[in-house]
Amino acid sequence: MASILDLAVIALAVMVCGTLGLLAWTVGITIPSALRRARRDVLQARLSTAVVERRLRTLARAIGRTDDEGDA
Repeated sequence: MASILDLAVIALAVMVCGTLGLLAWTVGITIPSALRRARRDVLQARLSTAVVERRLRTLARAIGRTDDEGDA
C-alpha cells in the first residue's frame, strides 16, 4: 500500500513540474508578443496624435486668416 502512495506522490510531483514548465514556456512566449503589440499600439497612437495636431494647426491657421480678412 505504501508503494502505491509513493508512486502517486511521484506522479503528482511530475505533473506539477510539467505544469510549471508549461506555464513558464507560455509566459515566455506570450510576454514578448504582448510587448510588441503594446509598442505598436503606442506608435500608432503617437502617429494619430501627430496627424490630428497637424489638422488642428491647419484649421487654426485657416480660421485665423478668415478672421483677419473679415476684420479688414
